Amino acid sequence: MKEGDIVVVTAGVPMGIPGTTNMLQVHTVGRILVKGLSLLKKEAFGVVKKANTPEEALEKMERGNILVVSQTDKDFVPAMRKAAAIITEHGGLTCHAAIVALELGIPCVVSASNALSVLEDGMMVTVDGFRGVVYAGSVRLRA
Repeated sequence: MKEGDIVVVTAGVPMGIPGTTNMLQVHTVGRILVKGLSLLKKEAFGVVKKANTPEEALEKMERGNILVVSQTDKDFVPAMRKAAAIITEHGGLTCHAAIVALELGIPCVVSASNALSVLEDGMMVTVDGFRGVVYAGSVRLRA
């Protein structure tokens, strides 16, 4: 197996019923960098751009980057419009970042503890909006 592979695990074959199972799990092989909560069930791949202020975010962001911040407010919206995905350390499923990301149609992982210390500018990451997980590099999330 290698990073990006999708693994299907089955177990618990019922007696006398061939071709059935009690359990089916699908896992993605990849190095998980941070986990949090996600609202929009989409995925994105891009370059990390960390910011501490709305001005820094707007200056650093290019279309398709992954914006990583502590939290957002209305002043971050111009930078958020350029993002392929948003990752915040704070907030919940009804926070500013989650609502704006939903309106923009991009994945957002909120409450991702230590995202600003774990993720570095220039890192390539995959944001899994289905599971609220951020993987290192390009990871194929769907078969």
